Amino acid sequence: MTESLSDKYLGLLGLIGTDRTDCFLHLINRVRSKTKGWMEKLLSMGGKEILTKSIAQAIPVYAMMVFILLKIICKGIADAISEFW
Repeated sequence: MTESLSDKYLGLLGLIGTDRTDCFLHLINRVRSKTKGWMEKLLSMGGKEILTKSIAQAIPVYAMMVFILLKIICKGIADAISEFW
């Protein structure tokens, strides 16, 4: 039987190698895609804060509980949030 190495379980890849930058780039892409959809909406400062705290910061929580994320990934997520803000 063949096994696919790109399978996901609970949003994370099934096999994580030594180079983790490629494995967690999907977290940055998900945060960017969520914030791009909000750019068109007219939101107050409070609305932006609520969306950022409730959704954009909640996306990488499970991955952070399971793995130690690299500083590059954390900086990419923070940059995506700051572009929205």
